[in-house]
Amino acid sequence: MWELHEKYATFGMEPGSVYITSPIATSGHPIYIVRMCDFYAQIIRENDHKLDDRTFINSLYDQGRLAHPNKFNFEWRMDGLDLGVFDKKTDVYFSFHQGHM
Repeated sequence: MWELHEKYATFGMEPGSVYITSPIATSGHPIYIVRMCDFYAQIIRENDHKLDDRTFINSLYDQGRLAHPNKFNFEWRMDGLDLGVFDKKTDVYFSFHQGHM
């Protein structure tokens, strides 16, 4: 399996070339995971306060062509690599960002 990985990771490179497949942060996590978490945190910071605004909530339900609920109770949720909010009262999930897989 490793040889197969190496074959595709180095495809098109000159023999003996140096490359880094996935840089690791000082926390021990791959850099792309750290950046994705930072991006998701930014989305949450920008939108969390809007989850108490009735106009914003109604616009979410309008985009999904759903009836506006009388009551709502949102929580942030990850679905695979997708980030969104889940309304526990109506059992509806709204995706704010789709992950790369």
